[in-house]
Amino acid sequence: MSKTLLDQDGIGWAIVGNLGCKGFQNGSSPIDNRSEKEKKDQGGKPLYQNLKTQCYIALTDPISESKINLSRMERWREEITQELDAYEEIDIDKEGPRRITPKEKIKEIIGRSPDFADMIAMRMWFELAPMTKKKFRFNAI
Repeated sequence: MSKTLLDQDGIGWAIVGNLGCKGFQNGSSPIDNRSEKEKKDQGGKPLYQNLKTQCYIALTDPISESKINLSRMERWREEITQELDAYEEIDIDKEGPRRITPKEKIKEIIGRSPDFADMIAMRMWFELAPMTKKKFRFNAI
């Protein structure tokens, strides 16, 4: 379960609790991997609106550098491309944390929920979150 991440918005929180896996909350605070000096230099303000925004922005480099292999998802390629293309960083010239197109706007643009894109962006959590080594105990059934 340490390598399993579920969207825990909505009813997902109950599944996360029952499975004992990692939970992802879209609107939660971004992961702050900055050094104490960087935080101080930047006034301690968050760099991203929320965790979801941070993951989508972190996803841009691996996609542009072709470091993400989606070959097993070939039959959904068109939907994935459409969803990822609909997202963009917004209000770039404004002060404050980085933001992306809101999900409701994406739904208007593509006519459905961007479930594939959300799943792929959530994968970035494992790249951003500090991993802890933990011993797991397996119980006999």
